[in-house]
Amino acid sequence: MVAGLIIVLGLAFVLIRFILPKTRLGRNRAANWIRLVDRIVLDPRLSVYLVKVMDRYLVLGRTDHATQLLTELSSSEGQRLEEKNE
Repeated sequence: MVAGLIIVLGLAFVLIRFILPKTRLGRNRAANWIRLVDRIVLDPRLSVYLVKVMDRYLVLGRTDHATQLLTELSSSEGQRLEEKNE
C-alpha cells in the first residue's frame, strides 16, 4: 500500500517537473502575445508597468483600485527600453 503511494507520488513528480513544462499544457498561452517588460514600484500601492502586447508597447499605471493606460510608446522606443532592461 505504501509502496504504491510512493510510486504514484514519484510519477506525479516526474510528470509535473519534467514532462509537463515541455508540453503545450505547461506553458502560459498568453506569453505568446503579451509580456511584462518592466515594472517600477513608486509606492506600495502605486506601480507603473511597461507591457508589450503584440507589436505595441503600453505604459500602464496601477493603483489598488484601478489600472489605467498612461501612454503608448512607439516600437523603437519600446525596443530601446526593452534592450536596456536585459
